[in-house]
Formats: sequence, C-alpha cells, structure tokens
Amino acid sequence: MSTNSFPFCRRGISIGYWSIILMAAILFFAQLLPQFLAAGYKEVIPLLSTSQTLIKWGFPILQVSLAAGVALLMSAPQKVKVLPWGIACLTFTACVFLWPSVVYMLNLSNSWLASGLGGFGSPSIVPCIQAWLFSGMLLKLSAWGQAESTQHPASLPQAAKLKNEWSKPVSGLHFVLWAGGLLLAVWFVLYYLPILIPQLSLYYVRYFRLLMWLPQVGMFILMLLLGAFAGRAYPINRLLKSLSCADDSNLASTESTTIASQKESNTALAWGMFGLVLLSIGSYLASQRLLAPQYASKQLNKSKAFFEDFNRRFQEANKELVSSIGTAAPNLQMESLQGDSITLESLRGKVVLLNFWETTKIPSTAEIPSLELIYNEKSVDGIAVIGISPEPKPTLEAFVRSKKVTYPIVSGSNWQPPFHQLSTKPITYVIDRQGIIRVRLVGMQGYTKLKSAIEQALLAEGKPVEGETKTNNDVKDPLDVRK
Repeated sequence: MSTNSFPFCRRGISIGYWSIILMAAILFFAQLLPQFLAAGYKEVIPLLSTSQTLIKWGFPILQVSLAAGVALLMSAPQKVKVLPWGIACLTFTACVFLWPSVVYMLNLSNSWLASGLGGFGSPSIVPCIQAWLFSGMLLKLSAWGQAESTQHPASLPQAAKLKNEWSKPVSGLHFVLWAGGLLLAVWFVLYYLPILIPQLSLYYVRYFRLLMWLPQVGMFILMLLLGAFAGRAYPINRLLKSLSCADDSNLASTESTTIASQKESNTALAWGMFGLVLLSIGSYLASQRLLAPQYASKQLNKSKAFFEDFNRRFQEANKELVSSIGTAAPNLQMESLQGDSITLESLRGKVVLLNFWETTKIPSTAEIPSLELIYNEKSVDGIAVIGISPEPKPTLEAFVRSKKVTYPIVSGSNWQPPFHQLSTKPITYVIDRQGIIRVRLVGMQGYTKLKSAIEQALLAEGKPVEGETKTNNDVKDPLDVRK
C-alpha cells in the first residue's frame, strides 16, 4: 500500500489534537472563574473579560485549526475508513457556524443560542462533539494500523511488537468513543429536551440541576482524556511513520494506481469541505456584526412585552379585595431579632417600608440589596425599613448573618389587616409620616422603584387616595415569584 499520504495524516493528528486540547482549556477556564466568584474571590473579576475574549476570538481560530487537522487526516486512503467520521465532523462544524444566522433571520428564541448548540458560550457541547468525532477518526486509523502491522515486511517478532503497540491506542479510543457517546446522549436529554418541551424546564431546574451538570463535567473529563491521549497520539505518528517507511515494492502497480486515485479523491473532498467550514465561519463572524444587533433589539422588545403582560396579570391576580391605599396602618407590635421593640406608632414622622418576605423565595432575597441601599442611604432622613418574615428566628438569624443584613428583621405572622393574608412574597407597603398606607408594591423591586415609591408617599401626604397603586414594573423572575 502506498503511504505517501501519511505525513499529512500525522500533521492532521497533531493539529487536531492541540486544537481540541486548547478548546478544552478555554472551557475549563471559563467554567472555573464563576465558581471562584461565587465563593467570594472578587480578584477573578478582571479575568472574566479575558475568558470572554478567549471564547469570542480563540474559538473561531481553533475551529479553523481543527477543521484543517480533520481535512489533513481525511487524506488517508479509503481503506482506513476515516472519511465518514471526517465528513461528519466538518459538516457538523459548518452547521454550527451557520446556525446563529438562521436563529437571527427567523428571530427564534435566544435559548437556541445560549444552549451552546449555536454559539460558543460556556458550557458548550460543540467542541465535545467534535472531540468525539475526532476520536472516531483516530480509532479507525489505529484499527487499520493494527491490522496493517501484521503485513509489515519485517520479521515476525517486529510485526507482533507493532501490533501490540497499536492495540494500546485502539483500546483507549474505544473507551473514549463509547463513554463519550453515552454522556452525549445523557447531555442531550437533560439539556435540550427542556428547549423542545418547555413544560419540562421548571421540573428539570428544580429536581435535576445537579444532573444537568454531570454530563457537561463528564464531557470535559473525556476531552482531558483525549488530551491524556498525547501519550498515544505521538506513538500513532511514530507508528505511521514506520509504516510509511516500509518497503512496499511488492505491491502490484494496479493497486498503487487505485490507491493514488483514492487519495486524490479523498483530498479533494476533504479540502472542499474545509472551504465550506471557512465560509461558515466567515458567515458567523459577519452575522455577529450585521444581524446580531438587530436580533438583540427584537428580543429585548419581545421580553419587554412579555414582562409588561406578565406584570399586568400578576398585579391583577394579587390585588387586594378592598384596597388599603389611603387607609391608616394598624399599630403593629413587633420585636426585631436583636430584641428591640418596634411599633408603627413609634415610627410616626418617618416614611416606613414594611417588607414582607421569606428566605425561601428567590425574589424576596434578591431585593435585599436594594432595601439595604435605601436603609443605609436614607435612615438619617426619616426613612425606616423593616423586614417581616413568618419563618422562625433561628432561620432568620442564620440568614441575616450570612447575608449581612443591617436593617431590622422581625419574625412573626397573623398580623392585623391588611397584613394578614399575603399569599405572595415579597410585598412591600410604603407608609407615610402620618401612618397612612400610600403604596403597595407586589414582587421584587429595584432601588429606583423603591425610591420612586418613597417620593410618591411623600407627595401623597395629606391627600385622599382611592384605589391601589400598581408600581411593580421590575419583577425579574416570573417562575419564582410565587412558590
């Protein structure tokens, strides 16, 4: 067999291998930084922009490099049977880079981009699939080398030694291929089914959050295993070189001619598909500049319309049967976690933000920083902030310590009307300096909205008010507002 194509195969193995390893390194880097940030290491914040830059520019460059490596590896004779795997890898790569343009033009949901199938965010399934397909090419090449070693023109012991050396990469790649296929199947079920069946989203997030990470971590491990295959990649190149140096003068000239024509055919197809990948990458980069801004604007308008409609329905569902706006607040008798006695009567002369919340409700905890800003900024100007939760004191004390909440927190329930039946948390009542309820805020509020509500309460002092003011325009998480 003519082995003139093997120098190209050896270069393809090296280029493809290092492209996959560098992509794996970038993904690990991008995955670890948020974990350190969540653990309180703010020093990693400058590195976040670095990881985004690596993903934005490093991935397209490495994708071109990987495609070149695959094309070179596809130049092997057809008898090696790497061609189907290479075609699958390059076709998949081209589709990946064309997919964002399809999403932009059809104005599909951005979940189709954030899922990692059409973009290169973190985590991304794209390099994992490519690594899996590339390992399939290496497996076919190693299996062929193992069979070909028995026909080596050297002595029988040398042939047995070569066959034994080929068996090591064959067994290792068999494991990578089967384990990778299993993990990819699990990943698709846990990660993409909720996109196809939206009703599964909440169920998956609540019960399978950890399981959704397992296949991702598993694929990264497999990519590292492919990296550990460096101990096999170089021997493969060495073994290919030994085969290419073999004396094949005993082959018939007709067979040599057939193999040469096959090589020419494979090479033309490989580089034709490589050109297609380059065009798709160019399309991807162009779409980021031309189509992405318009798409982002359309998605923003769609989100605004969704939240406006949600807010209207949410406020309607949670309005009071008899509005408390304009009525005198009852004189609640409260005791803070620190043991201080508080009554609404004693707070006359101050604007009071009475925040009913629970530690288990994400919107409740998410608005605490805004309440902290109001409390620390306005406490000297006659503003009081009080958080009231029906949860037991030990639970609240542990939460307050961990989150460093400084405004008074009260544990209690069964308050006087209108604070007695609050099915939704959080709800904030704004009481003016005369003890009159002026604003009722339902759902999570931001700093700007809270300041606006305080100003509204101050302006309304001394004025009769009828009806309930609807001011909740910044509810962020519709799935978690009601539990």
